[in-house]
Amino acid sequence: MIKERNNFCIMKITHEQILNKSIAPFKAFSFRSRDSSRIIPSHWHESTEILFVLSGKMNTTINGKLQEINQNQFIIINPCVIHSTNALKNSHILCIQYPFTFLNLITNGKFQQFFQFNSNLNSISSLTLSANIINLVKALETQDKDISINLSIYILGLQILQELIKNYLVVTHCSTNKNILFLNEFIDFVSKHYTENISLHMVADHFGYSVAYCSRLIRKNLDHSFSDYLTSLRLEQSLRLSLQSNLNIEKIAEKSGFKCYRNLYNAFKKVYNCTPEEAFNQLKE
Repeated sequence: MIKERNNFCIMKITHEQILNKSIAPFKAFSFRSRDSSRIIPSHWHESTEILFVLSGKMNTTINGKLQEINQNQFIIINPCVIHSTNALKNSHILCIQYPFTFLNLITNGKFQQFFQFNSNLNSISSLTLSANIINLVKALETQDKDISINLSIYILGLQILQELIKNYLVVTHCSTNKNILFLNEFIDFVSKHYTENISLHMVADHFGYSVAYCSRLIRKNLDHSFSDYLTSLRLEQSLRLSLQSNLNIEKIAEKSGFKCYRNLYNAFKKVYNCTPEEAFNQLKE
């Protein structure tokens, strides 16, 4: 159950719970909104996120533009795009997040450089897509998932991705974005080293840039600082470890890239407005 704290809903933490209980190379979860106060504030991530509205209505703000998603509609949010969401009362939503590294793998390293998804509002008009969505939701909402159900989630998630690639992937030849190669390599580099004592200086050295220029590139492409991006990855890792291991909270902080528990605590308070203990306990309920 999703808990609210000072009118702020820690929905993003729930997303991580789905990831770690699945064998699939993507996150998938459905939820029903019982009121309209559950707002996910502006955030961003390196995954491509698809929001399917099965019933009801959802408001999204993407790069400052408000869009209303109605029943049987969906929207695709490309990586590193700032967005917030608000599922209205009595809405039933399916969310799937495909990691950048996975999409880059299946596009032979060309995702975002030559391919992006159509980010317009779309209708669930394909019978195949509609059937796969319905079956995936049924599988996700099954209480006791056996091997067969887990495999169904895996297969259906990939079949939905196949439909999206077939019908909504756009060839973009990003000549207008000279920094797309930097962004792709930056995301890959930090994803490999964020649990280490990585710094902006190390990233700049890796690319052969000055620290100031590297910092500007990161902020220009992500609209966030290197520090904010790094903290986001480390928080996600701490949530994974809280589910996957029996490590104490100090070890979780250390293995997530935080130097000490105090740094982990401060990051949770800043981003989620809760303590690490509160977040970890919520995941395990």
